[in-house]
Amino acid sequence: MKRVKSIRGVEIHRTKSGTSLIYLRYQANGRQFRERVGPSAKDQFGKDETLIAARKLLKERRSEIHEARMRREPWLSPKERKQLAAEEAVKKQDGRRELLFEVAVARFLNRNAKIYARPEEIRSIFENRLAKAFAGRYLDEITPLEIRDYTDHRLSNSGSFSAHKKKVGQRTPETELTKLSALYTYLIEEEQRKIKNPCSRPRAGRRKRKKSEVYRPKRKPVIPSRAAIRALFDAAVVPGPDGGQPVKTFKALFQLFYYTAGRPESEPCQLRHGDVTLPDRDKVRTMTGKAVLGSVTFRHTKTGLDRTIPLNPEAEADLRALMKPRPDDPKELEDWTQLPIFRKRGSSSPMDRNSYRKAWTAAVKVACKEYPELAGMVPRDFRKTSRTMLTNAQVPEPTIRRIMGHSLDVSQGYHELTEEAAEQAILTLSLEKPYTRTVHRDDDNLLSEPA
Repeated sequence: MKRVKSIRGVEIHRTKSGTSLIYLRYQANGRQFRERVGPSAKDQFGKDETLIAARKLLKERRSEIHEARMRREPWLSPKERKQLAAEEAVKKQDGRRELLFEVAVARFLNRNAKIYARPEEIRSIFENRLAKAFAGRYLDEITPLEIRDYTDHRLSNSGSFSAHKKKVGQRTPETELTKLSALYTYLIEEEQRKIKNPCSRPRAGRRKRKKSEVYRPKRKPVIPSRAAIRALFDAAVVPGPDGGQPVKTFKALFQLFYYTAGRPESEPCQLRHGDVTLPDRDKVRTMTGKAVLGSVTFRHTKTGLDRTIPLNPEAEADLRALMKPRPDDPKELEDWTQLPIFRKRGSSSPMDRNSYRKAWTAAVKVACKEYPELAGMVPRDFRKTSRTMLTNAQVPEPTIRRIMGHSLDVSQGYHELTEEAAEQAILTLSLEKPYTRTVHRDDDNLLSEPA
């Protein structure tokens, strides 16, 4: 190849075969650059289109070099820019490796697998089901539309689940996506990742009201007094059959609604014998001078994790009686800890919402005769009631958030949350005696000194 002509930075070279090639030659950063434009091509009028394009390109290059010199920055050639972009892409990909589905799931399971009651089942959900749709994907790229498609494919055995023959119900994909949402919650709250959770449902837009529609204000929660709550619990006691001992099943359930700071109604109903720990009072009195409270562990909450809350001593008596063997217990039972505490009549399945709603309505109706403030109260109102009582008792905000199940802010995460602080806060919800925040044992009072 031989240079034939050079015109103000534009060079024309000719190969041995007679083809003309056009190059650019310019200087930047004390170096000389040569850039290939392409073979010469003429139009129907005999003008060289490649030469015209080369002059425009040379003008752009010189303008870029001038701007870089004014900014006091080194100018990079197109080849150097491409190489730098490739290196940055590799670095970005290595930095995002932590958000890869397989890597994030392994890190999540190693950290939180012990919290779940059945860690093998959780691992199977991630590795055998969710991985079929999201394996090899970055979690910040998954969209809500793909989450909806996952549910459709799971129900219809299509897409990633086309090899499945057995049909599943609506609850199966919802349970699997709940675990995926727990993974996103772990990445956002624990690792402070700036990603969005595609599993969370967006708020629906407001519908324009018609003129004929009547505006209904939002219902205000009922916050009863301690005496009214005590009367509600007493009204929940049902007379026994044939004049026998009264049945306190609903009373124990309603007490859990209150003493667990208004947990969702479905969680206390799903409690099993292995989820409740009741202390042995005789051993505690001789071994330690402090009150050791029982605990209640709620499995598979709406965040996907298990949550343990101290148990107020006032709820232990009725709960302890329910956990004793009953005549209607199944005779052949492999694992006693998996037997539900609150069961349907004549069945071993957990109590559902319809089973206690009638008893709740009847108890509220009876208690309203003495305390009209209970009118219209629902079990969820205990959440606002507990929050108000804990705040009035000057319980620290991080301790309240731990009991209520609310997420902690970054500034409040440095507050030391001890088990003793949670137990002292639960004691402030007592109805019989308000307790101080100093917990000890003596012969007269096994719990604490009255305020």
